Amino acid sequence: VGDVVKFEQSFGHNVYTMVDSDAYDSCDFAGGTNLGQHIPVDVEIGAEDAGKTLYFGCQIPFHCTSGLMAIAFEVAPVEKKQCKPGKVKKQE
Repeated sequence: VGDVVKFEQSFGHNVYTMVDSDAYDSCDFAGGTNLGQHIPVDVEIGAEDAGKTLYFGCQIPFHCTSGLMAIAFEVAPVEKKQCKPGKVKKQE
């Protein structure tokens, strides 16, 4: 969370999200979002992504299905730290 994933594609490529693992496995871009075409794309990983797997691919014909222009990665869950109650020294 808080990291940025950089896709450095050039002309003739794009970056789309895919909705789930089935879409990723079949290179199905229905319901996905075009994040950019012909230019580098930065994807910021937000708190809402924690604990999820994110799927991306190039929608240009044969780029995803060849296996060369698709990637999935897991975002680590954010651990919640527990605060222990303690005494606070009173400042004088």
